[in-house]
Amino acid sequence: VMNNNNSSNRVWLINLFGTPCTPTSYNPDNSLAALAASLKESGYSPLIIDYQIVSMLKAWVPEEMGNEALELAQMARSKTLSDDDMALMKAFNDRMLKHQFGVVKQLADGLIQRARTERPLFIGLKLYSGEGSLLNRHLASCLRSGLATPIVGGGPLVRILGKRYLQMY
Repeated sequence: VMNNNNSSNRVWLINLFGTPCTPTSYNPDNSLAALAASLKESGYSPLIIDYQIVSMLKAWVPEEMGNEALELAQMARSKTLSDDDMALMKAFNDRMLKHQFGVVKQLADGLIQRARTERPLFIGLKLYSGEGSLLNRHLASCLRSGLATPIVGGGPLVRILGKRYLQMY
């Protein structure tokens, strides 16, 4: 039931996965579309904000980091990895995550500015495991620091794991 005390019935649904793992990472998200249809049927005005699009690939993985990832993958395929090799891979992963946290911060800053105008009733995040979870947690943290808008999370992992999902990350 729509909350008529709020002047906005706008609801944002955000899809943020991060680095694509396969070309199918860019398939449209039917679950968000179904949720948006249900919200619309209930009188809300849903907006899907999808960051899992091809044009975001350059932001998630800059060319130089993509080349470095390729070199590391070729190294991993060609030999048994030493402790030094593993340290190189961990350092790369840490740099990549730091870069992606910066991308998320930029996205959040834009969303905060937009939310101050559009005033969504709430913001929903589709939650993933692994990197997607870390990025969504960072996005939620950035949004909370600049907005009073409620932020909720959902998705198949939350349905399966419930509150344990929060303990995993």
